Amino acid sequence: MEVDDAPSTSLGSKFMQKPENKLPNRAQPLHKFQFAEMNLKHTGNPDRTLTLVKRAIRMGYDSVVINIDIGDPFQKVDMETDQPPKKKKKKGQNQANVEVIPEPFLVDQSNRLTVTINESTALHTIMHHSKLKQYDLIAVRVEDEEFLTTFSTKGEFLDIITFNPVAGKVPWIFKKKIIQRCIETGIGFELCYGEALSDKNERRQFLTNARLLMKATLNGRNVFISSGTDEMICIRAPFDTANMSTLFGINPKDARKFVSANPKQILLRSQARKTIKGAIYVTGLDNVPSAEKSSKEALADLAAIPEFKKQIKISENKEEKVKEKNDGILKIF
Repeated sequence: MEVDDAPSTSLGSKFMQKPENKLPNRAQPLHKFQFAEMNLKHTGNPDRTLTLVKRAIRMGYDSVVINIDIGDPFQKVDMETDQPPKKKKKKGQNQANVEVIPEPFLVDQSNRLTVTINESTALHTIMHHSKLKQYDLIAVRVEDEEFLTTFSTKGEFLDIITFNPVAGKVPWIFKKKIIQRCIETGIGFELCYGEALSDKNERRQFLTNARLLMKATLNGRNVFISSGTDEMICIRAPFDTANMSTLFGINPKDARKFVSANPKQILLRSQARKTIKGAIYVTGLDNVPSAEKSSKEALADLAAIPEFKKQIKISENKEEKVKEKNDGILKIF
């Protein structure tokens, strides 16, 4: 059944209407990036997932991320009570060989893995898992603020910190300094609206947590909004999604960044993680390498580059200031 004309739910009906100008053609090159849907859930049915992707593209998204959410793969469940055990695993238990990460669902879109972390040993296993590099984006769901402290210094493997905004209070959402340190490293924070569309109590909790996150991230810095759904009817168009931010206290002129600029920054960071890492080696003028030219000639060629020339001037100015300071000290003595 075609659901393109399905009516919006109570949350979506309050949004401003989309401007009359047409959305860009999705066949444009990457530099024409406009809008991103960063969380369409893949639940194991390829046809269903492809239908979600097509729907998102028709609605105006030119970048779509397919998310495989494995929850907490290290949490055992009692088959009789269907509840996790009260006792935690012993720290010494070996988890290195556990097959916790599935193969990604690959189409011509970005793919993402989301995992819930509750133990430091689980974090170590995920960080060093062989299949982690197969995913374009890595998202982690945590409740303990100590993990955020770890991510702020050792979060190179991570792109997104997510949480369930309709489940209740989020323990770390009041830790502004830790959140800001994570943002400084380039990590993004996700708000999923999918579950808030149908229930008023969950919608109220979603708005509460969203406002707290906006405050902790200084008006939504590195925050993006996604559907986080596997239901076609729960996907909202880019302008509708962006306008949700006005319900969080954000100025309407800044709404676009939650589906455009912020997701783009996170996608670029994820690409950078897969590039070759380099290092800078500082040496003297006599050691500047050159196959055919002298050291001075090679340095002159480098100085012709504006950025390099600028750095040379900065270095020369610093050396002059140090020399003047040393000369002043010598005159005193």
